[in-house]
Amino acid sequence: PTEVERLRAVHRTVTREGLPSRWLSSEEVARRIPGVSTAGILGGSYLASDGTLYPFPVIWGLFEAVRASGVEVCLGTEVYRISARDDRRLSVDSAHGRLDADCVVNSAGGWSSEVARRAGVDLPTRPVRHEICATEPLKPFLDPMVVRASDGLYFSQTMRGELVGGISVPHTEGLGPGMTTSAGFLVRYARAVLGLYPALRDLRVLRAWSGYYDESPDGLPILGPDPSLPGLVHAAGFGGHGFMLAPAIGRLVAAAALGERTAELAPFAPGRFANPSAPVRNREKLSLG
Repeated sequence: PTEVERLRAVHRTVTREGLPSRWLSSEEVARRIPGVSTAGILGGSYLASDGTLYPFPVIWGLFEAVRASGVEVCLGTEVYRISARDDRRLSVDSAHGRLDADCVVNSAGGWSSEVARRAGVDLPTRPVRHEICATEPLKPFLDPMVVRASDGLYFSQTMRGELVGGISVPHTEGLGPGMTTSAGFLVRYARAVLGLYPALRDLRVLRAWSGYYDESPDGLPILGPDPSLPGLVHAAGFGGHGFMLAPAIGRLVAAAALGERTAELAPFAPGRFANPSAPVRNREKLSLG
């Protein structure tokens, strides 16, 4: 019942925003997701306007588009230090050499707090590892993305037929080597998926990997100019929602980098954490994977 009320609260919030969310009974869930086991399902929320977008094609498309417009992209280039010059510009010392700029945007995801540290400023984000896997392809059978709020389970079917998904697994906070995955994740994910879809018991996992959610203390992004280093602009702390928010955030952060003031960024300003004794607001958080 607690999870039902939690999900109903999310459903009400989404509905207030004008989106066509519907509350489903367990029987209606089964009709939307053919073959699912309804054991333990008390209800669900369905948003018909939702979709699934995979980041890799988008990233490659963006990479080629910016290169075609004359932008130099330095892949795999470590930043060693960001410092202020006497003329109020910033210098970036990197493996590619020294670069000077009027503005530097820190959008390093799970590495955002480390990049900030190398600029001599404090950014209270923390990297949390999450794992994901993809299976062999199946004939199309699953239309919506399936999400379970209680344990962060999620999975969807790609256009090629693969099931791609993950589940929450405890990890030690902090950055680690590579994009490794664990046997514990695969076991927990397999048990959770089979609990909903026993017919998938012979399905094989083809690959698994991991990455970082960049978490902020209050669960909201940290956006805008750093209060202690002029010219440094942060775009960090998105949790698992950065890709979804990127189109709007990109425009707002670009405006901030150009020195424009945007009222939309005010609630997310980095300075909101300047007072360590100020209470952190608790917010509803639905973290997948």
